[in-house]
Amino acid sequence: ANGCLVVDYQLPGMDGLELVEVLRRRAVRLPALLITTHPTALVRSRARAAGVDIVEKPLLAETLGEAINRALTASPSA
Repeated sequence: ANGCLVVDYQLPGMDGLELVEVLRRRAVRLPALLITTHPTALVRSRARAAGVDIVEKPLLAETLGEAINRALTASPSA
């Protein structure tokens, strides 16, 4: 199935990167984007290690749409 996960960092009970990890353990291999405000170096590092692109809030103009298009056209990661 084609698609892209768009996950906010602030979620009840876990953060967005933890959610992506849970989904990947359940064999969900869609590209993922993390929506957040002022990501720390640790969040950036965790996202990079997970192969998750960060889109920072506020979402200006076509920022999110462009990020989704990049995720959908990127070659799948191994």
